[in-house]
Amino acid sequence: PISAIRFRGLSRVWEQKMLNNIRAAVGEPLDPVVVADDVARLNRLGEFKAVTAVAELQPDGSVAVIYDVSEQQIIREVQVVGNKLISDQDLRAVVQVVAQGPRDDFLIEKAKRSIEELYKKRGHYLTTVTIDEKELQQSGVLIFQIIEGPRVKVRAVEFEGNDSFDTDALLAEVKTRTAMFLFRKGELDEEILENDVASLDRFYKDRGYLDVRVDRTIELSPDSKEAKVTFIVSEGRPYTLRNVQVMHFDGQPLRVFSPEQMAAIIELKTGDIYSYDKVRKSTKAIQEAYGVQGYMLSEEARQSHSSPNWDIFVETVALRVGDAESPQIDLLLKIDEGERPLVGTVNINGNFLTRDRVIRGEVRLNPGQPFDGTEIEKSRERLMRTRLFNDARITVLKQTPEDPGYRDILVEVKERNTGSVNFGVAVGSDSGLFGEVSINQTNFDITDTPASLNELISGRAFRGAGQTFNMTIRPGTELFQYSMSLTEPHLFDTEYSGTAAFLVFQRDYDDYDQEQWGGTMSIGRKLGDLWAANVNMEGKEVRLYNIQAGTPTEV
Repeated sequence: PISAIRFRGLSRVWEQKMLNNIRAAVGEPLDPVVVADDVARLNRLGEFKAVTAVAELQPDGSVAVIYDVSEQQIIREVQVVGNKLISDQDLRAVVQVVAQGPRDDFLIEKAKRSIEELYKKRGHYLTTVTIDEKELQQSGVLIFQIIEGPRVKVRAVEFEGNDSFDTDALLAEVKTRTAMFLFRKGELDEEILENDVASLDRFYKDRGYLDVRVDRTIELSPDSKEAKVTFIVSEGRPYTLRNVQVMHFDGQPLRVFSPEQMAAIIELKTGDIYSYDKVRKSTKAIQEAYGVQGYMLSEEARQSHSSPNWDIFVETVALRVGDAESPQIDLLLKIDEGERPLVGTVNINGNFLTRDRVIRGEVRLNPGQPFDGTEIEKSRERLMRTRLFNDARITVLKQTPEDPGYRDILVEVKERNTGSVNFGVAVGSDSGLFGEVSINQTNFDITDTPASLNELISGRAFRGAGQTFNMTIRPGTELFQYSMSLTEPHLFDTEYSGTAAFLVFQRDYDDYDQEQWGGTMSIGRKLGDLWAANVNMEGKEVRLYNIQAGTPTEV
């Protein structure tokens, strides 16, 4: 049994903190595994250089567990020196080491790399950062010594080994560019170079060059201020498609589509250049074809395929055949066709002000109907186009034992601020002095009258029906305008929309005065998601008065 627990070497760390982080306890049997875990846990605190443990046998047969610690040095201050191009404040923003905290060599090394990366992003590719180790040991002051390298500009971008594609075609795939005075900095960036190599690799594989290898080299000028970047390409030969076979995931023939229908869906045809991009597009086309028919993965299938969503799972198996002179690919598409559930309950969450019917009008998935997999994303896009929400998510929920064959849908929205009040004052030599006050609300509800003044002031009244309301008042010395409009996007919960607008306008000209009264009514209907038809009716009465003797006859 453990009769005592002691800590040797503690100076600034509280003993209670140590006890809170160990599992060994007085009265418990000594377990070497527990003590070893305690040592590892104490080392992870970052407070110590090293932690060890010993068990001393006592005269009564018990043991005393003693943890020997060597505390880390406290960093009194963090400084940066040698930096002229980047301020101390910007550099400290990427340094996670803090003053009055224990020394952490991992964070110090990470801070050095972060500072160098910051310089590289600003074009100073050869900047180095070191630590004044002597000063840190003696005084506890952590000093990052920066030797700022010159700003390296790209003066040339070249390609080697590109026999099948010209330089202009490859240059369009990379973001590394030469410097151009006043128009382009052309700074050398390591991260962009890595992305360029990946982009070139993808470019070739999308065109059948599956054995392509891409690398890059950097040649610096003698003064290290300019660089030539060369992308080295080993193309290999392009692969062509010899055969395409489509089957169910269990090896059986497909149930939903015939081989002829599937051949029409797949973009790749026998004899085509084998393209990664066309394989991706074909996979998506297959998923959409099944989705339109209402097929989706079951919960068990989704987990077995490690699929993050309910789409039909398509596995592509590419087998390389042929010789080096005429390489070919046999493509096998294994499809899990899933099941065909019906839409269950459509649940809506997150709409504190917006009415449910406004959201349901944009979600074209109705209970009891077959699923349309493509409609899920279309509904989300329609919700975002209303500009009533910062975010919208549509999730297909798991099938419940109570409702086999049905899948409920959860629609989650995050409402945005849809109202604004604007003020302005202007003066013109012709229009005089006038002001403007406008109120705009894109989630208006004309029937939601306030129950109290506080509800009106807080913005919880006249909101939630998805209507658009605009009111503008322009009083001035020589003009006056008042306009108001209201748009209902779903009249009586249909695809028809309606707009009513009213305008009053007065203007004092040099030769006469003008007064207008008018209104506009519009009825429209959506024709799918892209088109709409509208009928507009406008009426206006214009009166001219105070006409001076010299006014033109046309007036």
